[in-house]
Amino acid sequence: MTTITSLNNIEDLKGEDVFILFGKTRAGKSTFINDAYQQEVAKSTTGLRSDTNTISYVTTSCSIDRRKIVLVDTIGLGGSGEDHDRVSLAAKWVEIFRPGGDSYTGKGGKLHPTVKGFLYFIDITDGAGLNKDGQRNLAFFKALIGKEVMKSVIFVTTKWTKDENMRDIQEDYYEQWEEEIESDDAFYGASLLRLDDQTSRITERRLGRLPLGEQKEERKKYHDNAIRVLRELLKNEAKAPTQLEVDINEGAEEQTIGQTTLGKQVLGDLKEDATIAMNAGMENEAKELLASAAALAQTPISRAGQIEEAREAAKVILGEGYEKIGEAWYETWELVTMNLWRLAAKGDPQANLDEKFSEIASMNIDWAREGAKYGRNVLGGPGEVVGGLLGAYAAFQVSAWRVLGNL
Repeated sequence: MTTITSLNNIEDLKGEDVFILFGKTRAGKSTFINDAYQQEVAKSTTGLRSDTNTISYVTTSCSIDRRKIVLVDTIGLGGSGEDHDRVSLAAKWVEIFRPGGDSYTGKGGKLHPTVKGFLYFIDITDGAGLNKDGQRNLAFFKALIGKEVMKSVIFVTTKWTKDENMRDIQEDYYEQWEEEIESDDAFYGASLLRLDDQTSRITERRLGRLPLGEQKEERKKYHDNAIRVLRELLKNEAKAPTQLEVDINEGAEEQTIGQTTLGKQVLGDLKEDATIAMNAGMENEAKELLASAAALAQTPISRAGQIEEAREAAKVILGEGYEKIGEAWYETWELVTMNLWRLAAKGDPQANLDEKFSEIASMNIDWAREGAKYGRNVLGGPGEVVGGLLGAYAAFQVSAWRVLGNL
């Protein structure tokens, strides 16, 4: 029986030819998988909320001209669920692409591309596809896969209609996407295809009203469309690993998620949003964004699965007074290293924690002084708040450890 199961690490699919499906929520990723297999394998999103909340693969290979390929369904970019925000997604992809096993140190050996191709799905009825959020989705995708594998990427436009009035609008959207992809050097080599522009699709409700013979004929059209796209992707298999895999394997042993190309992209978005929220007086929203930025910037790749715990700890560490600092807090946070993660990564036993903590606390006092000086240079008087917060941060080291479950 063909089923779909969660993908924990890319090494679970070692030796397989893997195609990964990306795209905005409700763009047609899960529907494409169902079309390719001619059965309901993945749950399609039909409502206003996102259904796909895990990165999963189909357990039975899809046969294309005697080639066996594995399709991976992903969490929609820009979705409504908690798992859909880019901080969580970045951490999930780090978990998937980092070398697995108990002996993981942050470094990998020679990389062999397991992922042979990428499909990025575009709902051609979505007039907001290239708005700010859509642009960030594209930037996330670019940062994850990198230029070296772009020839193995196909942008797939879905949900075409035969209605002439709607078709004119869809053609305008298609031209906008075409211009976007062709004008961006980072997308050089990628293709843009129409999935069902000639056959179009009808809703499942309407399809269910048709006689069985017509239903079968209609579904065959959808299947043929999917296979045509997969055949096209097979013509340009990836010969290099993704940018994220390269970052993980070639980076420093204790590098953080925020030091990867993908992490830097997400951090830039968080910084921009936090500044906007702060300037608009949206203090709670700004605090959430700053905590996310701190967690992403300082969480080691080896602990990507603990990103939510890190985010909660960062919220507590930020404490009261963050709203008086504004954008300078983000810069100061970057200046300071969260030693609680460094200590955790070394696996020191609790018996040695007091000695380590004393050493780190002394170091943090110096950081607090430097932070105050930095804050005064940027903001003047409010810089004293920076120093106070950093001092509180030093004192909070032990309780932060408990929040993270590292004691």
